Amino acid sequence: PTLRPPVGPMVNPGQLQPFFTPLPLPRGMHPAPTFVSPLRPPLITPGQIAQIELKELSIPGGLPSPQTITLNSSSTQQEIGRYGEEQVYIWLLHHKEQGAIRFDGHPVDAVQVLWVNKDRETYLPYDIRVIYHLKTGQQVETFVEVKTTKEGKGDNNVCPISSHELKWAYMHQSFFSLYRVYNVGKNPVKMSRLQNLAAYLDSNQI
Repeated sequence: PTLRPPVGPMVNPGQLQPFFTPLPLPRGMHPAPTFVSPLRPPLITPGQIAQIELKELSIPGGLPSPQTITLNSSSTQQEIGRYGEEQVYIWLLHHKEQGAIRFDGHPVDAVQVLWVNKDRETYLPYDIRVIYHLKTGQQVETFVEVKTTKEGKGDNNVCPISSHELKWAYMHQSFFSLYRVYNVGKNPVKMSRLQNLAAYLDSNQI
């Protein structure tokens, strides 16, 4: 005979009760304030993904090259990665000095660009923090992960990414940008940027 699990009475969603009933607050005590999330840039929806590409970034002539490391034919991947991080850091500092860094059209009083691996490898799930101090008094923090290769943009469209970096990308959504640096150690270096990696992953575009 076919065995079937016992079936209990059906319960409509409207009949469900909470597992606990909140107790009234003592007289004179006020509820804790509701946390308001910081101002965020518009999220990229799956329907928009088809129109969005890895944005190629313009590198100004005369932009300094990384100074903390020199690449050669025997450079390790870690050294190549550090070179790319410093290149993005220099690029961001240049745009900060030119007043070209904006946050989603909002007026900005100040911008901080922090390379977290400048003195040593921190093993954080990002390489650079960019902090915007808005004229409204709000502070917004975004994160940059840099992936670097000696190959050209058309030769290598694959890069490794760790589980910690993926978790951080999903946690911060459009606050997380992936920068690709190509052709390092050669001339010219190419850079591109992808904002909101998580949205691309969810839409199977990556």
